[in-house]
Amino acid sequence: MYESIHAIVLKTVKHTDKTRIAHVVTRERGRLALAIPEGGAKKSTYMLWRPLALLEFQADFHKAAALVRPKDVSTYYNYVDLPYNPIKAMTAMFIDELLTNAIYAEMTGTNLFDFVHYSLVWLDQVRGDYANFHIAMAIQLLQFLGIQPNVEKAPSQDIFDMRSAEYTYNIPMHRDWIDGAEAAALQHFARMNYRNMRCFRLTRMQRRRILELINIYYIIHVPGFNSMQSIDIFNQALQ
Repeated sequence: MYESIHAIVLKTVKHTDKTRIAHVVTRERGRLALAIPEGGAKKSTYMLWRPLALLEFQADFHKAAALVRPKDVSTYYNYVDLPYNPIKAMTAMFIDELLTNAIYAEMTGTNLFDFVHYSLVWLDQVRGDYANFHIAMAIQLLQFLGIQPNVEKAPSQDIFDMRSAEYTYNIPMHRDWIDGAEAAALQHFARMNYRNMRCFRLTRMQRRRILELINIYYIIHVPGFNSMQSIDIFNQALQ
């Protein structure tokens, strides 16, 4: 029996001469790996499977095949600015790497998918200042992954332990902690979202440091999370 699926494409990788594997996150079934044609007569269909494309298709999950083959694939939202705006396209590259690393197969439910969908459409349509968008999304994504830090802080606590994800009185017996102004600022930045992100006036060096800390936090708390290469590309391009 075929089901209607809404999906956000994360990446595709070559499988055979005629097949690629598309990794997607779906509203109905969480993260999936799908078999799609490798160009050829169905090249127009293959071109739909670009990173962060918003697709809908039919799929039969009751067959014995190891990889599901979607059919009747179409785009349910067409970007108007994201692929053509250089800064937005670079932001999308960061988002795609973040999602590919952070979302794994065991994650299900509609809230995560709806948040990512909303974020991508918001970025596509936004005008004006969105320089902090990638930071805001990375921070907000934490709650949908269930790994948001506890930023409730007593006045005398000035050390944040990134492994326990909370403030502490004592220096931890490892190196994954921050203190001083950075630890104090964490409460402030943890509340960043798309509505208030314009209020955060950050220098390039401050954004670079925030991304470094976000990267470390994800590595600690998401199994198999790889250090994000797009951070360096992002930082170099905006110098």
